[in-house]
Amino acid sequence: MGGYLYILILSAAIVFSCISYFINVRLVSPRKSQRILAKFLLFIAVNCIAVITIRFFFEEYVFTYLGLPFGFFYAPYLYCCFTAFIQEHKDKIGQNSNKSVGLRNAYIHFIPGIVYSIGYAIALFNMYVLDVEFLVNYYLICYVSLGVQLILYASFGYFTISKLNVSKHIRLVVLRIIWIMIFIGIVSIGLILYNAIPNNDGNILYLGILGISMTLFFYYAERLKHDKVLISQGGVVVQQVVEESEPEVVKYEKSKFTEEFANEYKEKIEKVILKDQLYLKPTCSLEAVEKLAKIQKHHLSQFFSSEYGKHFNAYINELRVEYAKKLLIERNYEVSVSELGEECGFNSRTSFFRAFKKYVGVSPSEYILNQQGQNDKQQ
Repeated sequence: MGGYLYILILSAAIVFSCISYFINVRLVSPRKSQRILAKFLLFIAVNCIAVITIRFFFEEYVFTYLGLPFGFFYAPYLYCCFTAFIQEHKDKIGQNSNKSVGLRNAYIHFIPGIVYSIGYAIALFNMYVLDVEFLVNYYLICYVSLGVQLILYASFGYFTISKLNVSKHIRLVVLRIIWIMIFIGIVSIGLILYNAIPNNDGNILYLGILGISMTLFFYYAERLKHDKVLISQGGVVVQQVVEESEPEVVKYEKSKFTEEFANEYKEKIEKVILKDQLYLKPTCSLEAVEKLAKIQKHHLSQFFSSEYGKHFNAYINELRVEYAKKLLIERNYEVSVSELGEECGFNSRTSFFRAFKKYVGVSPSEYILNQQGQNDKQQ
């Protein structure tokens, strides 16, 4: 049983990475960092499948799996994803730059992996004539280089993330991956120092792969808690619904938002939301406003925070509640609460009740009874 422990470890990594890949591709906004991360998740799955296949069918040829160069691609992939995320973060806070990020612009980081892949392929074709001295030198250079690479890239990530003002959740995810990379790097070097490579079955290194795939899986699982997933004929899509849990308002410096842009944005946004009554539609979201007003999403978030002192969800829900009160007056408080919520743009009776009670202090039913009682007294 112990000899096949690697199958359990790598199979679990495949499951976690594939689920995360599905969520990434189908349920997450297509930012550049997420597209790179999707490729990395696919790479993890391919790596694990290759190791299981080679070890299961060619277990007697130790070099076939101990000499695999897949490990050299982990740090570059994570580096590209991290730099893309940093650029997106800078764009979000208004620190735009012309620096281009992505896999195509970071090919130099993949050169070590490509070189070792070529060397591995050549050695594989000559596997039957490889002597002990060659294998010792190959393992020494390969595993020490891998360890040093992982530690250096992890150090870069650690010092960079410490300077960024990002959410606690994102910071923890990055730090967990960084510590896993350092762990794998130290283990890789340690296996060489203690001459443990020929007798090592790689399980401890595979645990590192599992750790990365699990970290990314829980990251996406956490993201789904804040997204409303809808099923449509075209597949699975994500809609950020305004009546879901409201995130903390991000405070922006007023200096970052000039009066010229504020007035221009306000005119466009109020036309879309108020005049065209987008707020009364269940599909009202930042993405919808971005498309109709032609204003970038992160600028919209900044606008609502600096101009209205509240985030987008709170602004829309408050408009809907005020509209509901207006409708009640026009119809002399004789209207179904469920129908009222639907007319005001809420997707469910529960979300309508929650928003109404938050801004009015009582539920819609209690409010109607109170107003009807006051009307009866006046008559």
